[in-house]
Amino acid sequence: MAAGLLVVTTLNIQAQDIEFLGGETEGEQNLANDQNWDGGSQPNMMGEVGLINVNAILNIGNTLGQWIAGEPDLIIGGGATITTSGDWGHTVAASSTINDATLIVGDDIFSNDSEMTFNEGSTTTVNDDFEANGLSIINVTGGTHTVNDSFGVQGNSATQFGTLNFSGGDVTAERFRNDAFGIINLSGTATLSGNDDTSRLLGSFNISDDWSGSWTISGLTGTDWETEVTDEGWTFDGVAVDATVFAENFQVTNDGTTLSLISPNIPPPSTLMLCIAQVGDTLEFEFNSLSGMQYDIVSDIDLSTAPDTWLPYNDGVTTFENIISTGTGIQTISGALLVGPTRFFALIENEIPPPLPLLEEDFESSDGGFTFVSAAGTDWAHGNPDSSGPGGDVNEGNGGSVNCWGTDIGDPGFHLDPTTNSCLRTPVIDLTGVSGAELSFAHAIDIEAADSVTVNIIDDTTDTVIAADIISITDNDISDSPWELIGPVTIPAAALGQPIRIEWCLSGVGGSTDDYLG
Repeated sequence: MAAGLLVVTTLNIQAQDIEFLGGETEGEQNLANDQNWDGGSQPNMMGEVGLINVNAILNIGNTLGQWIAGEPDLIIGGGATITTSGDWGHTVAASSTINDATLIVGDDIFSNDSEMTFNEGSTTTVNDDFEANGLSIINVTGGTHTVNDSFGVQGNSATQFGTLNFSGGDVTAERFRNDAFGIINLSGTATLSGNDDTSRLLGSFNISDDWSGSWTISGLTGTDWETEVTDEGWTFDGVAVDATVFAENFQVTNDGTTLSLISPNIPPPSTLMLCIAQVGDTLEFEFNSLSGMQYDIVSDIDLSTAPDTWLPYNDGVTTFENIISTGTGIQTISGALLVGPTRFFALIENEIPPPLPLLEEDFESSDGGFTFVSAAGTDWAHGNPDSSGPGGDVNEGNGGSVNCWGTDIGDPGFHLDPTTNSCLRTPVIDLTGVSGAELSFAHAIDIEAADSVTVNIIDDTTDTVIAADIISITDNDISDSPWELIGPVTIPAAALGQPIRIEWCLSGVGGSTDDYLG
C-alpha cells in the first residue's frame, strides 16, 4: 500500500490520547508506543513541517494499512487535513473523533472492533468504501462525506456485525449497504443520496421520529421504497413498519426516489391551521382537514369580536362555508376574490351533520300517512297496542311510546285469521338523485313457524316489487314479544334514483300467538 500523508499544524499529547489541534509543530513529541516525531528532521517528513507520512509515523499496530490500533484515542480538529493513499482504518479497541478536519482517503474508511465518530465540521472524501465492520460502531453526527463506492455496514454473522449511528450531516455515495446482521440507526438531520437500488439493504433499520433528513436512491421508482421499508423489517421508534405505519409517518417523492418522514411542521389533523396566500388578484386558502368534518372560512374587517362569531367569508360569488373534508390531510381552495383593503380570516371546524332522514315517523300524533292493503284476513291498524297471550304481551309502543302500527293490535288473546295476507306501506319516498340509503325500524313480533314477514321495496305507482325480501324476519322467541331495533339495512341499488315505497307484508296460517306490530 502506498504511503499516505498527514498534514497537521500542531501535535499535543494528553495522557494516552493523541490530539491534533491548531498552531505550529515545535520540538520532539512523544507520539505513543515509543514512536517519536521530530519537528521536521525525520526523512519521512519530506523536509517540511506539517507533512507526515501516515503509515511510517503513525503505524501503531500497523497491519495491512489498518494503522490505528491499541489503546490511544485519536482526536483531530483545528482545520487539520489528513491525506492517505491507503486506508483510514481501526482495529482492536481504538477510537478516533474527527471534528473540524478533512480526511482524503485513497482506499477505505473502516472500523473493526473499534469506534469512529465524525462530528459537525468534518469532511471526508473516500475513494472506495466507508463502512462499519466486525463488532464496531461508526457515529456520523455531522459534516459532509463523499463516498465513491459503498456507505453502510458489513455484518454477515450474528457475532460479527457493525452498527452505523447516523444523526446528522450529508452523505453522497455510489451505493448503500447493510448486511443481514448489520444495524443502521437514522435520526436528526441525517441526509443520504446515491445511486443503485435497495438490493444490498438487508439488515436492521431503526428510524427515530425526530429524523428530519431524507434518503435518495436514484434507481428507485413507484412503491420501491414502501416495499423496502415494510418488507425488510424496518422499525419506526421501535415499532415494526407495516403499511399503516408507513402511510401515517413516511412519504416518498412523486418520482419514487426519496424517502423521508412526514414533516412534523404540518400539524396533526386535530390542530387547525389556515394559511393564506395572495395569488394575483385572488386568495388561496390552505388548511389541514379531518375526515368526517366540515369547515367554514370566516372573516371580519377587525378583531373587535371573537372569530367564532364571524360570518363565513363571501367574496360576492361564493360563500366559503360547509366545506367538506377531502380526507387528504391538507386541503386547498383557490380563486377566492379579495374584498376590502383589510380583512382577517379564521377557520371553524364542525362535525358533518348526519343527513336529514327521507322519512322519519314515530306514529305518536298520527298514522304517518302509512296505508295498508289486505288480500285476505286480519288487517293492519294504527293505535295503542293491547295484545296478550302465550306469545307475550305488548301493551305499549317502542321505547314506552303510546302508538304503533300492527296486526291483532287491540284484541287480547285474539289470533290472526288463517287466510291473512296483508301489507303495510309507507308514503312515497323520493330517492331521485340519492346515491345511497338505509332503512331502520323497530318491531315486536309474535308469529308461528309457518307464518312469514317480508319487507319489500315497490314502485310508487304500479306497486311492482323492485327489491323483494330485503330483510329476513323470524320469531326467535315464541314466549315473549320485546320491541327490537332492526337495521340499518342498505337499500339495494336497484331501488335508488326513483320514487319508491316500502312495505311490510304478513302472511299467516293463524294461531294462538299471532300478532305483528311495528
